[in-house]
Amino acid sequence: MSSSQKRVLFQNKKFEIYSEQVAGVWQLFGHLQHEQYSFYVSVGISEDNYLNRWYDEVKVTVSMLAAFTLATCMSAWLLVSALKRRERTEQTLQQERMRLSEVIWSANVGTWEWQIPTGHVILNARWAEVIGYDLEELSPVTAVTWRKFIHPGDISVVEGLLERLYQREMEFFECEIRLHHKLGHWVWVLDRGRIVDWDTHGKPVRMVGTSQDITERKNADERQVHLGCGQ
Repeated sequence: MSSSQKRVLFQNKKFEIYSEQVAGVWQLFGHLQHEQYSFYVSVGISEDNYLNRWYDEVKVTVSMLAAFTLATCMSAWLLVSALKRRERTEQTLQQERMRLSEVIWSANVGTWEWQIPTGHVILNARWAEVIGYDLEELSPVTAVTWRKFIHPGDISVVEGLLERLYQREMEFFECEIRLHHKLGHWVWVLDRGRIVDWDTHGKPVRMVGTSQDITERKNADERQVHLGCGQ
C-alpha cells in the first residue's frame, strides 16, 4: 500500500476478512510521507479471537439446525394428527352408514334420492322389489320413470306436496300413494321425503326419502270398512 496516497496495492482474502484490524495502521506509519516509501502490512487474528469467532459461527449453525429440526418435527406431528383425525372421521362415517343401512333393512323400506335439476333418481333394491322389479330392470331411473308408476289419481297430490316443499311452506312431505306393480295390480306405499340441498338462488337441488309398502294395512282397513257397512 502507498503511504502518501493511502491506497492498497494488494490484499488477500484474509485482509478482506480482518480489514477492521488495520484501522490504526495509518496512524502508526503516517509520518512516512514520501512516494518512494512503500510498506506491507500483515494482518492476523489471535487464537482467542479465532476461537471466539468459530464458536459464534458454530452457535449460529447449531441454532439454525435446531430450529429447522423443531419445525420439521412440528410439521410431521401436525400431519400425523390430521391423518389420524381424518381416519377417525372416516371410521365414524362408515359406522353411521352401516347403522343407517341396518335400520333401513330392518324397516324393510325402499329409499330414493332425487337430483332435482337433472331428474336423476337413485333407488335401492327394496324400492324396486315393492313393485315387482329388479333394480337392474329399472335402471337408469329418472323422475319420469318414477312418475309413470304413480296412479293417475295420485299424481296431483304428489305434485301439490312437492310445490309446497319448493316454496318452503313445509319441511318434509308424507303421503300415501299407489304404484303400479309389474304383475298389473296396484300397491300402496307410504312416501316420506325432504329437500336436503338448495342452491344459492333458493332452488331445490337434492331430495331424499323412503317408500314403505303399506298394501296389507290398506287392504285390512278396506275390509274393516266393508265389515262396518255390512252390519
